[in-house]
Amino acid sequence: MTGTPPSFSNSNPQHPIWCSWRAITCHSKTSQITTLDLSHLNLSGTISPQIRHLSTLNHLNLSGNDFTGSFQYAIFELTELRTLDISHNSFNSTFPPGISKLKFLRHFNAYSNSFTGPLPQELTTLRFLEQLNLGGSYFSDGIPPSYGTFPRLKFLDIAGNALEGPLPPQLGHLAELEHLEIGYNNFSGTLPSELALLYNLKYLDISSTNISGNVIPELGNLTKLETLLLFKNRLTGEIPSTIGKLKSLKGLDLSDNELTGPIPTQVTMLTELTTLNLMDNNLTGEIPQGIGELPKLDTLFLFNNSLTGTLPQQLGSNGLLLKLDVSTNSLEGPIPENVCKGNKLVRLILFLNRFTGSLPPSLSNCTSLARVRIQNNFLSGSIPEGLTLLPNLTFLDISTNNFRGQIPERLEYAYTLQVDEKSDIYSYGVVLMEILSGKRSVDAEFGDGNSVVDWVRSKIKSKDGIDDILDKNAGAGCTSVREEMIQMLRIALLCTSRNPADRPSMRDVVLMLQEAKPKRKLLDSVLGRCAGDNVVVGGDIPLPQKPIADQC
Repeated sequence: MTGTPPSFSNSNPQHPIWCSWRAITCHSKTSQITTLDLSHLNLSGTISPQIRHLSTLNHLNLSGNDFTGSFQYAIFELTELRTLDISHNSFNSTFPPGISKLKFLRHFNAYSNSFTGPLPQELTTLRFLEQLNLGGSYFSDGIPPSYGTFPRLKFLDIAGNALEGPLPPQLGHLAELEHLEIGYNNFSGTLPSELALLYNLKYLDISSTNISGNVIPELGNLTKLETLLLFKNRLTGEIPSTIGKLKSLKGLDLSDNELTGPIPTQVTMLTELTTLNLMDNNLTGEIPQGIGELPKLDTLFLFNNSLTGTLPQQLGSNGLLLKLDVSTNSLEGPIPENVCKGNKLVRLILFLNRFTGSLPPSLSNCTSLARVRIQNNFLSGSIPEGLTLLPNLTFLDISTNNFRGQIPERLEYAYTLQVDEKSDIYSYGVVLMEILSGKRSVDAEFGDGNSVVDWVRSKIKSKDGIDDILDKNAGAGCTSVREEMIQMLRIALLCTSRNPADRPSMRDVVLMLQEAKPKRKLLDSVLGRCAGDNVVVGGDIPLPQKPIADQC
């Protein structure tokens, strides 16, 4: 875009060559360029001032490139612009004057740049502006009160900057506003009650902004609101009961604040709600049982509060529940029977509570489960065998409960499971098998879902199975070493018995190991040879020296 500007107006008006270029759209009758779309072309550097000659442009898109330096003010001479998108670039200056010349501008997107200095107040003269996105830069100072004077603005995003100061009450005068995103700044003060005048608002995000004070009850007037995000602030007091008036609400996140008191029962009136996040507060009292009957709820996060009582027993009955985390409370009673109805549950996090009763049978068939943490409760009964077969399970902790009966073998094999001493014995047997065979605990060689324990059990039934099991590199080629390894294998098999009652205690294991002490003499202190077998064996622990006929 350097050199002599092209004379577009004097070119052939019928079929000018540039109208066939990919990034250009021309007017169907006049062949004048109306759209220039240079988005996501990996362009860099600065924008030439010659762009001013594209005077008939209605739409200019420069997004998704790496333009740097000052924003080219010559663009403000394109007075016919309706949309201007410069998002996802690296402009790093203060915002230049002159944008008020774009009197017909409707959409301006400057998201994700590195602009500095104050927010441009000149924008407020653009009376047709409907969408304004200045998020993701380094704009500083406060929000100008004049930002409450846009007569047609529907979308305002100034999140993720370095803005400070109080929220101007004038924002409540944006009568047409549907989307307000001002989070991730460093404001002070409280939520202005004038926000309740935004009757057309559908999306409100004031998260992570250092706002204090109460969740103003007037927010209940925003009956079109679908998303309310006020997380990670310093909000105090109780959640207002007027929250129940937000009949269109789908997502509510008040987490990581200092809220107190109970969860208002009016939350159960939010029949469109899909996500409820109240974690990391100081909430007390019981969870309203009606939350379990919300027809569209798929995510419930209430962890790290001081809630008591039982979980809503209908929770999960809608067949949509994906994530449930109520850990670190004082909840009691049973886990809801239908928590995995619909087989969509991915996370079940209930640790550090007082839950009792058995695990719901539905968990045995919950193939969607990936993470289960139900440790530190008072759960009892047996561990469902089906829990061991869940194909997507990557983390399981059921420790510090009151489970009884036989531990499913596959669960015992998971080293993260800590139930009792018999599980430790099983793990010790697995380690012995790994040492004796020279194989890892889990290997594709064993077949899908099988472990070294399954492999050893299958091999030992065959004629030469023991020879296949014992690692020759560990000395299995030497007769006396082989005998010692077979004794160790017997101990390993006992330790991994299917029935925990058949496994020895650790004291018995120690006695068996003492009886199985090697009776051969270690040669050369560190490296020795098995006489007649020509197999090198190693060791650096002195062994009892008792000469025998066939000595290694």
